[in-house]
Amino acid sequence: MAKRRAIWLGIGALLLVLSLILGVFLSLEARRDRAAKAEIQATFQQIRHDLPVGTPRTVVVSYLKARKLSYQDQQKRYRVFLGSTPDDSLVCREWSWSADIDFDDWADHSRLAEIKLSSMGICL
Repeated sequence: MAKRRAIWLGIGALLLVLSLILGVFLSLEARRDRAAKAEIQATFQQIRHDLPVGTPRTVVVSYLKARKLSYQDQQKRYRVFLGSTPDDSLVCREWSWSADIDFDDWADHSRLAEIKLSSMGICL
């Protein structure tokens, strides 16, 4: 009887330790996720501050190159990669965040029309 009780107490203690470790891990993961989202939001706000509506395309390109920001040229839009955040769902493993910089025309002399924050799930 005492042996069984000792075994059950050992199992209970092991489960308690494992649940504490899991709790700490999840807490650190949530903190990292909040920090990544805050950094993405800060970078987006800085871009919006530095590039007002009406900024010429050439100035936007110079700004992106000077800040060493990764971007894709999609003619009337530049998609600037801001970062990614993990996702806890079973379907998606992370979210990719970008700033979409839209221009009024596709030509080199076009001007900035709008900057939007967008996200895309990277799913299985």
